Amino acid sequence: MDERDIYRIIDERLALALPRDAAKRMMRISPFEALNDDGREVKVIGVTLQDEDNLEFIVIRTSDDGEMFPGLEPNLWRKIE
Repeated sequence: MDERDIYRIIDERLALALPRDAAKRMMRISPFEALNDDGREVKVIGVTLQDEDNLEFIVIRTSDDGEMFPGLEPNLWRKIE
């Protein structure tokens, strides 16, 4: 699997995870490492407006075996080294 395959897979998964008009309501940000509610590390790559009052973070999760997949997280804590 090369970088193009990874990009395509992430793009496909984001399309499934986000509403059809998400591009109008998404903002890319400088990536940073954070912890989710379960204490797992994620890489934050953007934010999206889910409805008029709620923002969610667009994240890349990594499984224990190294598989990476996109998702949404409502609450995060910035990881401090």
